Amino acid sequence: MSRNGGATEQPKGIASKQQVRADSADDTVLAALRRGEPWALSSMYSRYYHEMVEVAVAYVHDRASAEDIVQDTWAAVIEGLGRFEGKCSFKTWVFRILANKAKKRHRRDSRLSAIKRLLGVGATGDPPSCFDSRGSWAKPVERWLESPEQTLLSKELHREMDKFMASLPVRQCQVFVLRDVEGWPAEKVCEKLGLSAGNQRVLLHRARTAIYRWCNSKIRKGA
Repeated sequence: MSRNGGATEQPKGIASKQQVRADSADDTVLAALRRGEPWALSSMYSRYYHEMVEVAVAYVHDRASAEDIVQDTWAAVIEGLGRFEGKCSFKTWVFRILANKAKKRHRRDSRLSAIKRLLGVGATGDPPSCFDSRGSWAKPVERWLESPEQTLLSKELHREMDKFMASLPVRQCQVFVLRDVEGWPAEKVCEKLGLSAGNQRVLLHRARTAIYRWCNSKIRKGA
């Protein structure tokens, strides 16, 4: 306490005793983790699990997905342990990996949601029809015997979908992502990419049609 009764401020740049103890504990467990001692991973996992899930939920807004991200993060931590140089705390390093994986999962799920909307997966009533020149569907979408949800959510299809998206002409991919994944209005996309309204509509139509045909083909074949 200070003479005037107030709390004494901790000098800047000096870590709290609690933080020093936490860092020391991490260092001890990290050394054991490097030696491959099973208890070390269990200790770290238990210590950070709930906080990691909450951070991941902030990105993906789904607890089940967040728990998957945490599992993937620890797999990456073990795989990359030899590359950890101690330039930051072990916890900071782990949570940086977690954030990167959560961001990637969010982008992938957003793209998947856009494609599912495009295909009418999960919609009630009659399926949509294929696009005409104005961006509307021109023919009915085939009904699938296999579950579209199960097929679309397979990890293998996700990887193939990423490759297919990357193979699209750059402008088509940009317009599709901004319009159908990010939800931008047409006017904002035109301004961002320097496109005319007509060109933007054509690019979006071509991207949607290409993605629809690719996904529909994969689903019919069972991916």
